[in-house]
Amino acid sequence: MLLACSTEYTEELSTLFTRVPEILNDDAMRLKDMCRVIEGYVLLGRDKFLSVHGSALRALLHHAVNAGKEHSVRGRIAAAEIVDLLLLQFPAEGVAFLAPLLQQIFLFVTTEQRQSQSKVLTAAYLALFARASLTNIEAVETHLFQGHQSRVTELFDKLGKWLDLVYRRARKRSVVLALAGLATRYTQSAEIRQRIPYVLSAAVQVLASEFDARPGENGNRQTGGTFENIVERHGEAGESADEVMPADLAESARRKALYATDPANNVRVGQAVVVLLGAVRNQDEAVYRQIVEQTGQQQMSQLEKLVEMENAAANGNAQ
Repeated sequence: MLLACSTEYTEELSTLFTRVPEILNDDAMRLKDMCRVIEGYVLLGRDKFLSVHGSALRALLHHAVNAGKEHSVRGRIAAAEIVDLLLLQFPAEGVAFLAPLLQQIFLFVTTEQRQSQSKVLTAAYLALFARASLTNIEAVETHLFQGHQSRVTELFDKLGKWLDLVYRRARKRSVVLALAGLATRYTQSAEIRQRIPYVLSAAVQVLASEFDARPGENGNRQTGGTFENIVERHGEAGESADEVMPADLAESARRKALYATDPANNVRVGQAVVVLLGAVRNQDEAVYRQIVEQTGQQQMSQLEKLVEMENAAANGNAQ
């Protein structure tokens, strides 16, 4: 309560954080609650908090990622939200700071046996790599890919496979932007070029949901009471004041303010696709034609229409 209502990060709050690891060790079942507290510290304390408690924070996130089946999946998704906040809050150094943890999460999402534990959790973890590649692809290449082309392809495939389970349309949009960005960066790879038709299809899916081109699907579908749908509604808490208690409004405002600075908000999906296709065409006209043929005329026409709609909407908002 004190942290959520605070407007300034103080020495008293910093001292209180030292109790978090103790509480978590005493009651490991409170993982979700502890993650909410940690998120509050990250949002309020920012670099001041990280400079003092950075090592403890990494240890707590490591603990959360390694939590066993007895822990709530919601708790581990809450931990993923913290990682997402850190990557957005610290674009220059976030990936390097979290490198060991991201390597561990990468192992989690690329191991089929672990994936069977929770599809929603796997999708939430994968969305982190979309975030990382959009904020600092060079750091991702240094600390995650480490010169292994196979890791690029593997991440590309996993992002595509789990796109439908990524909650919230904004997250889906970021994944498609990441896919387009990776494909553009690695157009010289035959393995990546083979997967570009999927990127175009995913772009159609996301753009169609944004413009209500497919009623009843994606962002327009009604949500029920399943865990996946609950996460879809509440996974990124604080986007609506109706979803939070009054005591959490200050923290909610900080969260919304941070997500408003997301650079991905200013990148159009259509723009990313146009850049991708242009890069392929400049490199090899024959490959470009092959990609268009594999995608299909109907899909390409729909994509062109949606890109025009996106551009018109962006131009309208700018006026």
